[in-house]
Amino acid sequence: MPVKKKPSVNGVHRRTWRTKKASNTRFRILESTLDCLVEIGFTNTSIATIAAKAGLSRGAVQFHFPTKSAAIEAVTNHILQRRLDVYRADMAKILPSEDFLEHALTAYWKQVTRPEFVAQQEIALAARTDARLAEVLGLAYREYVARSREPFLAEFPAWKASRDKYEMGANFAQYLIEGMAWGYTNRYLTDDAVGAMLDKLRAVVDALLEERPTTTARRGAPRKTR
Repeated sequence: MPVKKKPSVNGVHRRTWRTKKASNTRFRILESTLDCLVEIGFTNTSIATIAAKAGLSRGAVQFHFPTKSAAIEAVTNHILQRRLDVYRADMAKILPSEDFLEHALTAYWKQVTRPEFVAQQEIALAARTDARLAEVLGLAYREYVARSREPFLAEFPAWKASRDKYEMGANFAQYLIEGMAWGYTNRYLTDDAVGAMLDKLRAVVDALLEERPTTTARRGAPRKTR
């Protein structure tokens, strides 16, 4: 029987280098697509503008994403993963002395004023008349919503027993804040107005979650509640 040759170390290194380079290039293209959506909008974003932003040739971009649609579908998932990473990182910074709900609402507001949310809105507007894009965005966004709410259920396991009430409070807070972000981004809401609305939202969500678990129902060290 012929003896199989073992792959050379140099060959393995070359394949690893090529894989890493391709991954880095793909990430660079996705970041450039995000930037284009924020800076020039969905309509003006194209393979050519993405390539120029990334400092790559059109061919290099099309090797990874042959069409604008392919790039937009990929960046949709990229954007929502970035939003989730930012939110989770902020939630991980909560101190034992802080109120969990207040921190969560503030963290979510900070997240929807970032470029990722602006880019997502550009995609959402385009998806209104694009069935395929609407499907991609819908799947990615529903997964984002579910995963972004995990810290609450981990922090307050007792809410799992009253999931409908929890989901109502979470939906109220999330969609109101995202609507506020639209108004703020378009300069219809001032910083003072946002602050007052977040304070009111805190009280309303507390009322919706009238059976909110106490500190004794929380996992880990007790934190301040109102």
